[in-house]
Amino acid sequence: MDERGMIGSRLAGFDPETIATLAQSKVVTSASERASCNLDAVADGVEQQRAAAKEIARNVPVVAQCTGEATRNISGVTQAAGDTSATATQVLSAATDLSKQAENVQAAIGKFLAALIDAQLERGPIMPPGRI
Repeated sequence: MDERGMIGSRLAGFDPETIATLAQSKVVTSASERASCNLDAVADGVEQQRAAAKEIARNVPVVAQCTGEATRNISGVTQAAGDTSATATQVLSAATDLSKQAENVQAAIGKFLAALIDAQLERGPIMPPGRI
């Protein structure tokens, strides 16, 4: 005899009201077991959230410290960029002045050579012709 047949023969001795009560009890027990499983899953989820919140709370000071360090580094880079810009401006100014001085020296040398040539032309040759 299969399992259904055995259950049927055992239930044959009970009145229909008892059988209905047993069936309802089985339904309630099944629903209770499912609810218990759901509550366990919810409890696990709550525990996981609690652990995640704890981890986040532990990391907040570290993140704040790193943010402060990054801000200080950015300030340092900004200051260095400003200093570099000021130095570049000074170098450009010095190069411009040096270029003007070079032009003045070149002009002075040009005038000197022109005066030298004019003086030589007025005086005549330094060495007599044919001795060169």
